[in-house]
Amino acid sequence: MQTDYAGADVNAMASPRRALAMPSGAFAAAVIALLVMGLWLGLNDATLHTREVVSDLAFVVAPAIAAGCCWSAGRRSNPWRDGWSWVGRGCLTWAGATWSCGSYELGLGRYAPLPSSCAVPFFP
Repeated sequence: MQTDYAGADVNAMASPRRALAMPSGAFAAAVIALLVMGLWLGLNDATLHTREVVSDLAFVVAPAIAAGCCWSAGRRSNPWRDGWSWVGRGCLTWAGATWSCGSYELGLGRYAPLPSSCAVPFFP
C-alpha cells in the first residue's frame, strides 16, 4: 500500500542525499578491505582451497553487507522505506543462494549441479 505523503512535513523526512549517505568509517573500512583483498590476490600466496573459501565467502558477505545498508537506508528515508526493504530482501536472497551453492563446493567438495535446488533463489 502506497502512503500519501502530500501533506507530510518535508523537513521532518530524510532527504535522498541523507538516505544514500555512507558513514565515513564504513567507507574507509570498505576501501581498506578491497585493498587488502586485492593485495592478497596479487601476491598469489594462497592455496587453491583457500582461494575457493575466500571467493565463496566474499559472494555471501558482500550481499549481506548490502542488505544491511539497505535496511539502514530504509530506516532513514520514510518515503522510500518499502523500496529499500525490497532491495534488501533481494540481497539477502542472493546471499542465501550463494551460501547454498558454496556449501556444495566447500562442504561436499564438488560444484553444485545445475539446475539444482540451490539455484532456485537466483531465478526471478
